[in-house]
Amino acid sequence: MRTNSSKNTGLERAIEVVVLWGQECVLHVDHLAPSRAFGVGDGGNYGIGTETLGTALWPVVHRDAGESWVVVPEGASIELARAGVPLSPEDAEAQAPLRASRKMARARELQLTPDLWVRVIHRGFTMFVRALLLHAGAQREAGAAGPRDRAVHDLAERRGADLARKRQRRGRRAGRHVHRGRGPDASTSQRPKGAS
Repeated sequence: MRTNSSKNTGLERAIEVVVLWGQECVLHVDHLAPSRAFGVGDGGNYGIGTETLGTALWPVVHRDAGESWVVVPEGASIELARAGVPLSPEDAEAQAPLRASRKMARARELQLTPDLWVRVIHRGFTMFVRALLLHAGAQREAGAAGPRDRAVHDLAERRGADLARKRQRRGRRAGRHVHRGRGPDASTSQRPKGAS
């Protein structure tokens, strides 16, 4: 689906999904163009073992009535930003209200609107999701790597590092988001068991 502003520019709506272990170790980057569903776990776009994930499948993004929704599992924490500017809890509740998920039991979900950046932290994983515009036809088949993929990977790593530094400045406990015994240093990050 194309936005009205993109009809004459050759751009189409897409969704960027970055799967991280902790806050800095990038496991997977995907651009969904046109916008479509994305999941991790058994039968998902990125495989993670059920024991590690806590569920067989986490439908991170799903489509409902032509719109994209980000699923927040029970017990997960969430951070929202508008075009990179963090939203306060009050603004987040007003701009992106949560509803009971229609795709995952005991989960909540919020609508992914333009310029909204969503981070969901759950069981040691971070899902970074945002809507963006891509040149029509620019999306490659999954697994086709190239310089552009490397650039996206590096950008995602920098985003994760920026988030980690912001958390430290706010004085939050690192233990909520980094596995016990592991610091935020990406050089010591390890892939979780069961992740492909």
